[in-house]
Amino acid sequence: MNSHMPCPVESPKKAIEYHHLLRERETSALNYGRFYQRQLEARVFATQRELSIAFSVPEGHVSKALKSALLRAFGSEAHVSFRVAEALAELVTVVGVRHPTGAAP
Repeated sequence: MNSHMPCPVESPKKAIEYHHLLRERETSALNYGRFYQRQLEARVFATQRELSIAFSVPEGHVSKALKSALLRAFGSEAHVSFRVAEALAELVTVVGVRHPTGAAP
């Protein structure tokens, strides 16, 4: 999937449509994470739980995807799977690094 595709943040409806497109294209964990992060930052959705409900995905999927968004520096999106994201997020937790937006990982 082209990671430079515009990501809508205007409304929940547009975000849900875009999420369907991400699913159809079997996007990477990293792209899901970037998308979810953008929705939270733009306040389209207020919480991970709201994302989970709106997109009909488990809360764990949202959480792991958001963790993967922290891992842009670890290579291409194809190399950042949900499993890799979870392992590296655990390392970040142990080391104590904070998310760039100020939120705990």
